[in-house]
Amino acid sequence: MIQKKCRHGRGLTGMQRVKAWRRCGCAWTATLTVNGVRGYVNLGPDETQARAQLHRLETDNLQGRVTRTKPGRSFREVADSYQREVETQPGARPNTVKAVTSRLNGLRRYWGDAAVDGITLEQTRLYIEQASRRHSSNHTSALYSTYRCVLIHAQDHGILTTLPVPAKSRIRPMNTRQPNHLTVTEAEKVIRELPAPYDVIAEVAMLTGLRMGELLALTSDDLDRERRVLHIRGNLNADGTVGPPKTHNGLRVIPLSPRAYHLIDGCIGPGRLFPDVTINTCSRAIRAALHASGLHRPGRGWHAFRHLHQTMLEAAGTSIRDAAARLGHGANFVQTAAYGWVAEAGDAADIDGTRVRLHAAPPRST
Repeated sequence: MIQKKCRHGRGLTGMQRVKAWRRCGCAWTATLTVNGVRGYVNLGPDETQARAQLHRLETDNLQGRVTRTKPGRSFREVADSYQREVETQPGARPNTVKAVTSRLNGLRRYWGDAAVDGITLEQTRLYIEQASRRHSSNHTSALYSTYRCVLIHAQDHGILTTLPVPAKSRIRPMNTRQPNHLTVTEAEKVIRELPAPYDVIAEVAMLTGLRMGELLALTSDDLDRERRVLHIRGNLNADGTVGPPKTHNGLRVIPLSPRAYHLIDGCIGPGRLFPDVTINTCSRAIRAALHASGLHRPGRGWHAFRHLHQTMLEAAGTSIRDAAARLGHGANFVQTAAYGWVAEAGDAADIDGTRVRLHAAPPRST
């Protein structure tokens, strides 16, 4: 009998559970007893092929053509071991651990308790094909990368001898230049559609280039009134907790333009500057404002204000090194150069003037 080990049939029985399993894209599994030892086999997400493959395996087992004498390590066990290794790695970044954990949860739902040394190249290709239909190319590439890491982890521990992965995957290259940027004129239009305090948050994001979590984690102690600079020390997570910034270069000091200083100084109070705002409410607010202004595009959200700040820095004449430090990229010139800076030195006060100048400029042709 074939069944699934995923969460989609949890709490259901009979045909309701079967219908839930048929709707999801997770793999069918079955138990096979070889020489008195019971183990799971992965049969793929196609129900008809799974039944046919199980019939072949049972026939081979009865005729003595199945040589496995003990169940191999399941994918779930290897994924758990790899996750512990990532979490205990010195200098592991919280956001990296969180992203890897999220991808591993998806992989566990698909592969379940299938023996790692029983995964074939054809099953891997089928998994890539299934993931490509359900997710974007970027997310599929990230899943496949984590999947390879789990198999390499199994190989390093002697569970696998060869990796059942194609030499070249058919996943489209990740597009790092998605058309989700905003012009200053478009950003001003979106800000007018945002209710308080999200309009202030959006304008500060445009003038500082802060990541949304960094901006929402700000407190009154982070503003140095004497020097008119902002200390970035934390990052608000989706669960409402405040942790360290995304990278070690995220700990930085940002000079403020006069308008940015005025906006932040007006929000000073006990605790966080925006205590009632969360990542989820921000996402809903920007989505509604983009739709209301007619500027909604796939992939366009709060991060568009960070990209707009990059454009303003370039127009203000900021050097690559200063721009990298301001955005928390540190000395990562590969990532910084991808944002497009080519100019030399500038000053934070120039940002306000650049904003006015770019707002009056004609929109870029697309």
